Amino acid sequence: MKITEATEKYLVNFNKRKFLLEELKDEKGRKVFSISEVRKYTLPNGEEWEEKTEGIKSFDWSNAPDDIKKVIREIIIRL
Repeated sequence: MKITEATEKYLVNFNKRKFLLEELKDEKGRKVFSISEVRKYTLPNGEEWEEKTEGIKSFDWSNAPDDIKKVIREIIIRL
């Protein structure tokens, strides 16, 4: 499968953890979701690094599409 487009990104806060939910499309136009946890890492030189999340939509349950709600219910809530 080849990812051809990243259509949306959402920042999901759940139980004091942050997750990045990306809505992607493959070469056939099918939706695929990628979920990763946003964490801080300490680099060998002592600096802290965290993925930039500025400009990413905060997840709003009341306005979210049903397919994204399903992904969150099935994966993130079970963590």
